[in-house]
Amino acid sequence: SVFNVQDKGDDIICPGAFTKTIAESKSWAREHKKDVVLPILFMHERNLPLGGFTDLYEDDYGLFVKGFLDISTNEHGIPNNPEAVKVYSGVRLGYVSEFSIGYFTIKKDYKGDIRYLRELALFEGSAIVSNMAMNPQALITSVKSEQQEEARMHKRSISLESYYRVA
Repeated sequence: SVFNVQDKGDDIICPGAFTKTIAESKSWAREHKKDVVLPILFMHERNLPLGGFTDLYEDDYGLFVKGFLDISTNEHGIPNNPEAVKVYSGVRLGYVSEFSIGYFTIKKDYKGDIRYLRELALFEGSAIVSNMAMNPQALITSVKSEQQEEARMHKRSISLESYYRVA
């Protein structure tokens, strides 16, 4: 999220809204020896997991996330996660260019019709088709590709970085 920006739903995420959830999510990942802090879905669909966020933090601008899409293949070259491959293609071609977050609102207040989100509990982040995110500044800011060879399987992942400029 970009802080202090009114989204299409008349919400404004305030600085510090992610502080507690980031600490809790990272603590959970460490405790369970997981590299993934939160899952990445497509269009908030729980049955379309694509990969995961490996890092997230707040800065003066908003929530920054770093993660990967699972575009690995089996020993026959068949994608293990075909949806992630499709989304990767969409990111590269530009029609999947935004991110959105799934969250529970913990603390909020209102000024008129505007809801100020003071504390949120993140549970996922989603790659979103262009022009559909609630916050049009929640963009995928970079995508990188890396390939790693393993004994029986080719693993490939792409690295995504975004400001939730949205989880």
